[in-house]
Amino acid sequence: MKFYGDTVRWFVGTVIAPDPEERGRFKVRIAGLHSPSVEDKYLPYAETVIPTTEGGVSGIGKIPQLQNGAFVYGMFLDGKQSQSPLILGSITHDEFPSSVQKANFSGEGKSSGSVKYTPPKHGDPSSYPVVKISNDIKTLYADGAADTDTRRMIIMQHLINNGLSVTAAAGVTGNLESESTFDPLARYTTSTEDSYGLAQWNDKVGRLQPLKDYASSLNPPQPWEDFLVQLNFLIVDMKSNAWERHRVWSHLSDRNKTLDFEGGKIDSNATYFFLHNFEIGDESSLSKREKNAYVAYHQWLKSNAAAVKNRYGVQ
Repeated sequence: MKFYGDTVRWFVGTVIAPDPEERGRFKVRIAGLHSPSVEDKYLPYAETVIPTTEGGVSGIGKIPQLQNGAFVYGMFLDGKQSQSPLILGSITHDEFPSSVQKANFSGEGKSSGSVKYTPPKHGDPSSYPVVKISNDIKTLYADGAADTDTRRMIIMQHLINNGLSVTAAAGVTGNLESESTFDPLARYTTSTEDSYGLAQWNDKVGRLQPLKDYASSLNPPQPWEDFLVQLNFLIVDMKSNAWERHRVWSHLSDRNKTLDFEGGKIDSNATYFFLHNFEIGDESSLSKREKNAYVAYHQWLKSNAAAVKNRYGVQ
């Protein structure tokens, strides 16, 4: 006689998104089961285990707080069928700088002064989070023919598609407009900086090379100067940058932490948080970046409303 649990199959995976129905489930990309060709929308939602110190019935107990990018482990409730994952816990995978690296760090960015910092090495590009560009976005980009307004909406939509709120996406987009005006070939050079692309990745402090490595790792390899390649890498970099400070995705994707794209030098302001932690740029430009974010936010709302009207024939 067979009993439930005689055949147990374990898994490890990466949290991609929380359950929009807020039932405590999480969409998970499971290592060895979901290849990069499996789009996020087809990934399963995993149930979660809560401790016995909680009520264990609907409406009583704490809500699981796993963040996008969390590395989790668990078991399949349906054994070899592998369609019903249950998350048992998360596995710490932070990479912290050594004391030597901290001592050598003298800042980076447009007002950083002399740079002595050697950033920690990024991991194997094949281990980077999988990020896909939708066909709609490729069509809008039109092989580079898209104007500034269209590129602004492409960036907004891509960030939203991958899990950011409209507010957080506006904060990031407002920064990118100040950095590069959405030009993947933009370059800024000083005695301490040699920066390229949408987010102005600074080659002098090692931030450009991971972009090049990422582009080379694609199948087939792509030029790192490509707009869509940089747009994908932006999300990869925000999630998995070797320097902990630059890993801003977890904060920005948390609706409880990212409340606005304006408001000055506070972490709940997505525009400031991205500027302060990812760009590490000149904070005197915050007001301009917030204005850019305002434009992106309202342009996206207007564009989205028009799309809904067009789709459903609303007059």
